Amino acid sequence: MAEAKKFQDQQNKGIPQKVRNTMRGCCPGIPLIIITLGGFVLFSCGTTPPERIPEKPEKPPVEVPRGPRSSKEVLQDVYQALEKGDFKKALALFKELPEEEQKSRDIQLLQANILISAAQYSEAREVLSTLLSQNASDRDALYSIAMLERATGNTKEEKNRLEQIVKVDPAFAAAYAELGNLAYETKTYKLAETYYDKALSLDPKNGDALVGKGRVRRYYRDYKAAETAFNTAIEAYPTWYNPFLERARLYRETGFLLEAQRDIEVAERLLPNDYWILMDKGNIFLDQGKKQEALAAYERAAFLKPDYFLAYVYIAGIKDEFDDYAGAERAYEKLAQLKPEYYFAFEGLGILRMRDGRWEQARDAFLAAYKQSPSHTNYALLGALCWLRSTNTKGAKEFLATLLPTIPRESIEWYMVRLYHDQSGDTDIAVRIDKQTNLDTKARMLYYLAQYYAIKGTHSLAQKFHLMVREMNRRSIIEWRLNEWALGAYGL
Repeated sequence: MAEAKKFQDQQNKGIPQKVRNTMRGCCPGIPLIIITLGGFVLFSCGTTPPERIPEKPEKPPVEVPRGPRSSKEVLQDVYQALEKGDFKKALALFKELPEEEQKSRDIQLLQANILISAAQYSEAREVLSTLLSQNASDRDALYSIAMLERATGNTKEEKNRLEQIVKVDPAFAAAYAELGNLAYETKTYKLAETYYDKALSLDPKNGDALVGKGRVRRYYRDYKAAETAFNTAIEAYPTWYNPFLERARLYRETGFLLEAQRDIEVAERLLPNDYWILMDKGNIFLDQGKKQEALAAYERAAFLKPDYFLAYVYIAGIKDEFDDYAGAERAYEKLAQLKPEYYFAFEGLGILRMRDGRWEQARDAFLAAYKQSPSHTNYALLGALCWLRSTNTKGAKEFLATLLPTIPRESIEWYMVRLYHDQSGDTDIAVRIDKQTNLDTKARMLYYLAQYYAIKGTHSLAQKFHLMVREMNRRSIIEWRLNEWALGAYGL
């Protein structure tokens, strides 16, 4: 599972800024159009009359046809639909507004932002293009189309739009904050911080800029300043998940795991069913040694995003440690399918299939790993070993013959491949192994020599060399585990 950290680190730079759930007051950095349209303030009020016991059975109430609702009522329902993430309903409600109001700039801008959140990008672009054709300097429309470009992965055009905005309105903090996000994602951290500082000079409570500033300070290991930035964002926006997520990452990195767990659980409550929050939650539990809880988080993440590879890395590793070999194998298979260049998945499959003697399947897995990482000669050796132990050994000699020229001529690996190819020369290689100074390499070669004798049926020598591997205690090599299983098969 250690190798998974390389992939996880790529994620720890933070989740890229997304188009948020349109105009929610808990989401800083996006104009709060929904509460300013036509001067409406959205609220609900009313009282519930006390229950009374009827003196006699009442007739069912007669439905009174409802007349047209006011714009205020319609927009209130739009807001409630957005709160539930029901973009389809929110968009349908606009048809209840008077036709002239539907054509107003503010309503169209609101619709465009909801369309972006609903991933209806072409429709959103059409609306925004119309608005910009009417006023090319419409700051809010320019900002919305910049968010549209981000959502569709066109960051170059997003940057152009944002730079256009700050020319139109040099005091628009949200545009500077988003320019900071773009710079952060390209790892130009000093430039990112310059943009964040500019945004904060214009709006000290800009949420995106505060979170961005905290992430930059965390990158520079200025943990106190990072925490201060996240704290300020949390105080200003207590129902926004992102500052809690980023502060959890900060606390995890600095070893405050209980604080990290508290923050990640708050982030999860505020944004349930988010893949990356669950991945962070799993990582925090894993650091605490709570592997069962970590596994539950990773499995939930995999359920939510079954076609993304990262959760399966951890699921496979933990299940393997728990001796849930069938579950681990399923996770490795999924991982190999989704991320074939991640050769550790094939390594895991090979090891588990060797364990119960599925030699041809194990061979194929190790050779797939070797194809992805040709520098790991031991994958080729393991593949050849499984080939020789299978009932169908045809082709093993040919494979070993093609392998020999690819390995440095005087290396111990070359001599071991030649031993497997020639099926002779074991005395010479035993001497060469004994002279090895690299203990990991020495333990590996002793394992392959032991397996050579097992294939030949000379089990006393096989046991001797397997026991020598155990005595060396080189637990970091994959052959250690295979060696222990081999000794177990001998009752040792």
